Amino acid sequence: MQVTTEKTGNRLLLRAGGRFDAAGAKVIGDALEQALTSGSHTVEIDMGGVDYLSSAGIRVLVTYSQKFTKLKGGLYLTSVNERISQLLEMTGLYNLLDNPEPVDGAGACSRALTFGGWTLTSRSIDPDGKFSLRHRGYEVVESPVPAEPASPEVLAFPAGTIAFGTGALGYDAADCTGRYGPFLAAGGYAACRPLAGDNDPDFEEYAEAYIPKLHVISGAVLTGSFAQQVAFESDGTPPVLSDLAGSFATLCGTPATAFVLAAECEITQGSALLSGSARPEGTDKTALTGSDGSRLCLVLAGGMTGRDGQIAGVHAVFFTYQPLRRHGRVKLKDTADALFGQDLLDVLPIAVLGESTPVPELRLLRGLAWIAPLGDAR
Repeated sequence: MQVTTEKTGNRLLLRAGGRFDAAGAKVIGDALEQALTSGSHTVEIDMGGVDYLSSAGIRVLVTYSQKFTKLKGGLYLTSVNERISQLLEMTGLYNLLDNPEPVDGAGACSRALTFGGWTLTSRSIDPDGKFSLRHRGYEVVESPVPAEPASPEVLAFPAGTIAFGTGALGYDAADCTGRYGPFLAAGGYAACRPLAGDNDPDFEEYAEAYIPKLHVISGAVLTGSFAQQVAFESDGTPPVLSDLAGSFATLCGTPATAFVLAAECEITQGSALLSGSARPEGTDKTALTGSDGSRLCLVLAGGMTGRDGQIAGVHAVFFTYQPLRRHGRVKLKDTADALFGQDLLDVLPIAVLGESTPVPELRLLRGLAWIAPLGDAR
């Protein structure tokens, strides 16, 4: 089996030639997996050079059709000969022959721009959406040495709250003693990593009567509603996060913004990032590696930019890799549900105190962000 690839608009075209048997199915499967990890979620296979399709080939088509459909993309076959076409209809796969016309990648997006190495498309969620900010304890979001605080705040973290700083999950303040560390609350979830003792990261989904609860001794709490959803992808070498945050300020029309982003990312080879994270037994820390030895993973990050447009603080939660849905209207809660269904790797502060260049070993590839203007601190 020979396969060549060609990018056409918002879809990837695979031209296949040869027998689609067990050996050919492996070649096609590898090409489709590469399409997923490179961010192509709509794939057309030109079958003009294929004259044989076995059950092994059908299994690959079924598997990847389901994967692309889950991401709101699709897998389609064109130039199919009559014999294979009849076989697809007999096996209930005739839908693979329904090849829709390519559409503009922006679709219903309200705005598109290129900024600092990023290509972004945005769509409006709520024209009046905005967040307000308050600080708890230290204004600095760096994590102090873990200790039992006099009176931690029990913080609710519904989907409309972004919070990051130093906290712990526990039944009460006594239960949290010695277990404080960096946390992020976003999308209706809170994730923490203790800095002492058993430092495996942990998480909870929010419920009003749920315990354990999130106890916070310092950090930032942002409440409100998002104004825009932004799909982003880096052009060539992934630029730094501060450039992406700068584009959020441009889209919002104000330097101070609140944001949550979910992205596919690379951790460069030899990086200290995730080096101290827990690893689920029997698994590697990341599912795949890049061509340069970098590790692929998913990240959920929440933070804000200040009045100068620079990052004022970002905390991030890392997960094992899987392709991220980025097309159409996507709710943050649905994305958070999918991410926290993966293995949790680490919780880290990746930008603090307005540093304009966050950890260089983190390279965001593509993803979604939910953004809004940020009002004055209170």
